Amino acid sequence: NSAYNGAGVFISSGTVTMTSSSIHGNTAGYIGGGVYGQGGTVTLSSCIINGNTAFQGGGVAVYGGTVAISSNSIISGNRCPNYRGGGVFVNGGTVAIVSSSIYGNTVMDYGPNVYVLEAQLHLGNDPH
Repeated sequence: NSAYNGAGVFISSGTVTMTSSSIHGNTAGYIGGGVYGQGGTVTLSSCIINGNTAFQGGGVAVYGGTVAISSNSIISGNRCPNYRGGGVFVNGGTVAIVSSSIYGNTVMDYGPNVYVLEAQLHLGNDPH
């Protein structure tokens, strides 16, 4: 799939929960190759986000919203060949990453795996 924003999934001011899903091979001309959330809430649980491309946020991008990545989700192999946030890009929102893996993403500029700008970042590991 291809789109200007959110080529795989586009969320605007809503709430979306994805469980045991795979988002792969999407290309966004600007932001959010795999998943783009604008002012909404995105929850990824046991998901695989890989092989997506965008100018910013190759895998997952959130502007002014909330994203929760948990339960052994994997975000890898995403690309931002021109800018930043290969795996996850968050601007002005909140991101929580718990018991998940973000690795092997590439960028030209900053934040190959996670790039957070004027946002809150929560990292954790669920012992259960």
